[in-house]
Amino acid sequence: MGEADDNTILSSDGEGILRIMRLDAKRWEFKGIRVDEGDLGLFDDGDPDRCVLETGTDGLKNVDRGSVVIHISCRHGLRHECEFCGKAMGVNKWVETEYHSSPVKGMRTSVRISVPQMICKGCGTCRKVRCPLIVENHTYTKLLKLDVLERLADNNVKDTAEACRIGTWIVYDILTDTVLDGIASQDLSGVRTLFIDEIQSTRGQNYVTMAADQDHRMVCGVKGHDIRSVHDVKDWLASKGCDVSKIEYVSADMSPAYKTGVAECFPNAKLIIDVFHLDKMVNEAADKTRKRTNRELKAAGIDYPKGVKYTILYRRKNHDDKHRARMEQVKLYNRELAVAFDLKEEFFELFSCPDKKKARSAFFSWYNRCRGSHIPEMVDVSRRLIRRLNDILRYFDHRITNAVSEGMNSVYKRIKAAAYGYRNEDNLIHMCLFRKGDLTVRI
Repeated sequence: MGEADDNTILSSDGEGILRIMRLDAKRWEFKGIRVDEGDLGLFDDGDPDRCVLETGTDGLKNVDRGSVVIHISCRHGLRHECEFCGKAMGVNKWVETEYHSSPVKGMRTSVRISVPQMICKGCGTCRKVRCPLIVENHTYTKLLKLDVLERLADNNVKDTAEACRIGTWIVYDILTDTVLDGIASQDLSGVRTLFIDEIQSTRGQNYVTMAADQDHRMVCGVKGHDIRSVHDVKDWLASKGCDVSKIEYVSADMSPAYKTGVAECFPNAKLIIDVFHLDKMVNEAADKTRKRTNRELKAAGIDYPKGVKYTILYRRKNHDDKHRARMEQVKLYNRELAVAFDLKEEFFELFSCPDKKKARSAFFSWYNRCRGSHIPEMVDVSRRLIRRLNDILRYFDHRITNAVSEGMNSVYKRIKAAAYGYRNEDNLIHMCLFRKGDLTVRI
């Protein structure tokens, strides 16, 4: 332990270190490792990814809380030619810079790299020797970038930062740089079908509009969920080589803003109201009926069936014995809720009609039953649906649903939930594009 005072070890096997760092031993040399809580030995030659601790004391009990600094230097005496005039450049001074890197033995790790600043006496060009280990114009190594991206594929930003022993701002910087680099080469010329849906980025009224194509690929995300958002989607598609006049179908929910925006931005596209949002609307109406009737029965002191929320929301074909028993109680004690459940089931059967004509007839039959039931929630939802009947029935011409968008929407929500919400909408969009944008990632 000749240099135990400053915790520095000079390695006799520098090529092993340089090999792990993806550096050419002919141009770079390993100078040593410094650990703030003990000494770190050489990398195992048989297993270059495993580092061997060499110490005769018990001072490394909390070594995972320490930090490692790896010193690497460009070799002296190398010839560097000017990229403009081709003449040999002389060394003006040596510059040492520290960069964040992947953790070693669970410790926060950085690489301190020493490179010469060169000057050409012929044309006056001045530049530093570039280290291939470093991500250019950033404060981290390619090893750290690769490590972060591998972890981000399954983990949120906070967990990734803790695992890599770095700040969250570095993770966001790597994520943003990777996504911006990926979308720079994005080709959307083949988009013919568009699925548009919105997601709430945080609590409140902060929404992000996500757009996906027929290949289940997220093509873009824009802030807001109004007409302006649809225009932003169109501008993004046009900037990436898509001919918006060739968009054939757009599937969206019943938002009037989306209807107007699609008509303005995609004049040749047919707007199709997705089935999933329609089912959701009718389900919500049935659930509101349950809540209202339960309150009324409770105020009148009448017993009412409890714990039937999911019995009402589930399809009848998915009921087990428990739900069937609860449904019998609903029919006995809450006839109004039983009628709302039957109306909900009848609406779901509408989309199994073989053609558009029979579906139209079935819809008007369902609509008249809703009006005749005098259940306020079902009457209201039937009125809202009949206003968009043509857009709804267009499903039977093309059989396109928003299942793609809804499936991806669940992914977006899991991403948001894992981070407990995103205060910055750009970070949410970048994470979703990284996971579902099918981008070309370069390290």
